[in-house]
Amino acid sequence: MYVPVQNVLLPFSTQVRECLLYTENRKHGLFLEMKPDGSVRGSPVQKRNCVLNLRSVKAGETVIQSSDTSLFLCVDDEDNLKGQMTTLPRGFRERGRDRERDRERERERERERLRERERDKGSETEEDEEKERMMDEASDGEESDDTAYDRRHAIPPCDLP
Repeated sequence: MYVPVQNVLLPFSTQVRECLLYTENRKHGLFLEMKPDGSVRGSPVQKRNCVLNLRSVKAGETVIQSSDTSLFLCVDDEDNLKGQMTTLPRGFRERGRDRERDRERERERERERLRERERDKGSETEEDEEKERMMDEASDGEESDDTAYDRRHAIPPCDLP
């Protein structure tokens, strides 16, 4: 039987897999729980609100829905998990891409700022070296007028109070 490429995932779109999402660290473990009010929390024990349905919508896209509350697991603009009645609007993916693009732009701006600081440090060093070179060339081993004045008008240590 021949199946066109675009229809390869079609048989899987009706498959639903029930599961519990679980995480743990050294101190304790938690099950993901979606409450009827849409809040998402970690529960130390398995509850009816912890049972989730996973369904593949298309390649690379999975929908997670609570079996008990029928709410979909979603991420808001502040990257917090929440439950809501419908799946995310089509534009959410684009918002995610926009957010990632904005983050990448900010990282690039920060890299550019660092490069400019490095260049500025380099130019300051070059300026300092140029000043020192000019001072060395100007002195040619001779005392400056200020130094000579200080020597002539210095108070001998024996005259200090």
